[in-house]
Amino acid sequence: MKTWLANLRSRSLGTRTAMLASVVLVLLTVVGPIGWAMNGPIGLASAAAAAAACFAGTALALGLAHLFQAPQHVLHGVLFGMIAKMGIPLSIGLAVHLQDGALARSHFLHYLLVFFPVALAVETFLSLPKTGAIAAGSALDVGTHGQTKQDAS
Repeated sequence: MKTWLANLRSRSLGTRTAMLASVVLVLLTVVGPIGWAMNGPIGLASAAAAAAACFAGTALALGLAHLFQAPQHVLHGVLFGMIAKMGIPLSIGLAVHLQDGALARSHFLHYLLVFFPVALAVETFLSLPKTGAIAAGSALDVGTHGQTKQDAS
């Protein structure tokens, strides 16, 4: 019997991306009013921009994990996914900070630090292989350099 968590990981890429978006939006509904109270409309815009930056990176990483889900390409998915999920928010945060505009003065980097760990945790969970794929992968007899004995012969 599948749990609802295992059922979530077995959904399509679009469904998992929608789940990621919904978690980020729920967090934005909590953080957004705080931004509005602290800095007015630009505070809300800053929180929304940080949410969008984190969502963009983690959604791309989720897509890359789906693209490279074959056992021989998993390391590629992890590497390119890590570049996406860290590189996009970090580069946007650096650009906002160096520009020293209204977003930077309304605590964009603080909002980035709120959204990033949540988006990272949700994306990591949704990127885990399906439970059936784990069982099938453990049944393989892996030889040297990632080749199965069937590939080696």
